[in-house]
Amino acid sequence: MISRKKFLKNSVIATAGAMLGIKPILSKSFLNTKITNKSVRKPVVISTWNHGIAANEAAWKVLSSNGRALDAVEQGGRITESD
Repeated sequence: MISRKKFLKNSVIATAGAMLGIKPILSKSFLNTKITNKSVRKPVVISTWNHGIAANEAAWKVLSSNGRALDAVEQGGRITESD
């Protein structure tokens, strides 16, 4: 499984390359990564720190009531910004 650090690094490289019109070269470990947990279903709400849990809960309330993803992001962002 790929680490978060490698995923973020490759994502930044791919985004920069796309913005510049360059096809980035991704690491073999990134390209060969397989999703092993087939029980994962969308939508998914994640945060990288413990203080993001309240933001996740606010976002999940929107998504669980058939809200839009953008509205969920906004609600989660409001919690983080108000802290």
